[in-house]
Amino acid sequence: MPLTYMNMKKIVLSLFALAALNCSAQSVSQRLERLFDADQQIRKTETVDSLIEAQDSVNRAVLKEFIADYNPDSCSVKANQGLYLVLSHSPLAFRLPMAHLIEQAWQKKRLDAFYYASFQDGIRYDQLEPQIYGTQFMEMNGKTYLWPVADADKLDERRAALGLPTEQAYIDELSKRHPEWNYTWDRTLTIETILNAQ
Repeated sequence: MPLTYMNMKKIVLSLFALAALNCSAQSVSQRLERLFDADQQIRKTETVDSLIEAQDSVNRAVLKEFIADYNPDSCSVKANQGLYLVLSHSPLAFRLPMAHLIEQAWQKKRLDAFYYASFQDGIRYDQLEPQIYGTQFMEMNGKTYLWPVADADKLDERRAALGLPTEQAYIDELSKRHPEWNYTWDRTLTIETILNAQ
C-alpha cells in the first residue's frame, strides 16, 4: 500500500496514542491529563472526522484500562476535565455507565459546574429529551438553535443554582465569539418539530 498523506497521519496518530497514553506506571491523574491533551490536540490540528473519531476511540480504550481506579479527589482539575472530554466525545452507550463519575467529580468540587451541566444536557440531547441547563445547541436552516429546554421558565433559576449566568447572557457571549453561527433561542421550538424537519 502506498504511503499516502492520510496513511501517514494515521500512523502518526497511532504512534502518538501509544507513546502518550499507554504507560501503566503513570498515576490516574497523569493518564487523564494525557487523555485531555490527546483529545484537544487532535481537535486543534485535524478537521477529518474519521481521524478525530480514531483518536476518540483510542482514548476510550485507554480510559477503560484504569477507570476502576479513578478518584476525583486524587486527580487534578485538568485530569477531571480529561475524563469529561473523553466521555463527552463518546457514544451514549459508553457514557451512561460512567455518568456517575462526572457527578462525583462535580459534587466534590473537582469539576466546574458548566462541565457538569453540559454533560447532563448532552445525555438528554442524545436521548432526544429536553435539556435541563441550556448548554446544548443544534444547527437547522442556517441558524444555531438552543435545544428545547424542560420547564424553560425556571431555566435561569436552575442555572443560578449552579453559579452559571442567565441563558440570555450565555447566548449573548456565544454570539460575540461566533456571530456567524446565528445563535437563536426559539421557545416555541419542540423536539418533534426538529425531528420532522430532518
